[in-house]
Amino acid sequence: LRFRFKHHFIVHTLEDGVLLEMLRAMREKRWVEITNFSEKLQSESVFCGVPLKVFASVVTGRRYVCLYQGKRRQFATYRLDYVKAAKPLDVFDGYDKVLERLQS
Repeated sequence: LRFRFKHHFIVHTLEDGVLLEMLRAMREKRWVEITNFSEKLQSESVFCGVPLKVFASVVTGRRYVCLYQGKRRQFATYRLDYVKAAKPLDVFDGYDKVLERLQS
């Protein structure tokens, strides 16, 4: 049996390690420490968030992670190819409530 990809974006190979850490954190309902590179500012920033969902653009093929930022109490999305590292931290007890809020 043969199959084809309608869109096959090989560029994701470099960010797959970060994606794996995000998916593990989502499964375990953990906070992660993110090191993000800003293309606009040409600088790195480090912050904590709870990964809730991964999105993919059907136009560009870019992948994004939606995070809940506890200090700001808001959702934010980040391009996975700009995330340089994701380190798992403690379990987030309010994960299910925040995920439900995102989906509503």
